[in-house]
Amino acid sequence: METHPIINGFIPEKSKTIIVGTFPPKSEYENKPEFFFYSSVRNHLWNRMENIFPQYHLKKTSTKLKNISTEENKMHKQIFCSDKKIGFLDVFTKIERKVNDSSNDSDIIPKENIIDNGILFEHLDNNKNISRICCTYKLAYDYLLCGINKTQLQFKTNELTANKEEYIFTYNSRKISILLLYPATRSRQKGEIKDEQYRKLIFSI
Repeated sequence: METHPIINGFIPEKSKTIIVGTFPPKSEYENKPEFFFYSSVRNHLWNRMENIFPQYHLKKTSTKLKNISTEENKMHKQIFCSDKKIGFLDVFTKIERKVNDSSNDSDIIPKENIIDNGILFEHLDNNKNISRICCTYKLAYDYLLCGINKTQLQFKTNELTANKEEYIFTYNSRKISILLLYPATRSRQKGEIKDEQYRKLIFSI
């Protein structure tokens, strides 16, 4: 059984958007207290953020930001989140894997999630500004929708999302959009298309 290394996510005060993924690969977080969301070299989310906001330097690799420690890089990402009013939270808090150390979502066996344990609703109660939940992977999107009472969901089409869908989640008289982004990893969509989608759906700019 694996427990999420940042089980409550990172959601700064006044956040407007939560970016929701699945669960990090064990190789990315095990024995790494400096771990932060989407840290894998193969993941391009922080590349997208830099493309949208070039004044920030967020993606650390073996050749980029070599003089910045992983702890400093984590802090810079957290500052970016506060500045841009976004937060991160993964849908699964406890999992097992069909294949040990696999990084594939298809190998995830969910054991606990942010709906059943109330973590999502606690964040929504504590952060009244949250109006969007953007999912980076379809598995996260599907689990989120399956866990929410269907009477609280309203469907509409949205040409910007990865599946042309948008669900409006009514929570305590608030309207919260649930959206599927193009994946943060390699996919058939060009980088510029992802940048434009992320700009509009995550940041509304």
